[in-house]
Amino acid sequence: MFKTQFLLEVLNEQVGGNLARFKCLSNLILGVIQCRSVNLTHLASHQATTAKHASEYRKLQRFFKQWSIPQKAVAKLILKKQAHSNKDSLN
Repeated sequence: MFKTQFLLEVLNEQVGGNLARFKCLSNLILGVIQCRSVNLTHLASHQATTAKHASEYRKLQRFFKQWSIPQKAVAKLILKKQAHSNKDSLN
């Protein structure tokens, strides 16, 4: 739960937008890390909710169908975090 909350805060701060979409995206990111797959069927089973597997699968399908990720904002976020990470490793 802590990792999801952290991702929500970072995404909202850097990208801004709909909280429900960010919750889905943060659960999706953590699901990809946990199951090491991008298969939606596998990711649906790794979502941090109490919903049924089929409901989670449909939610992920709708997420990709209805929302285009703001690529410039995400790229800026990655570069900013990478620069911060490099600065910490130099010390």
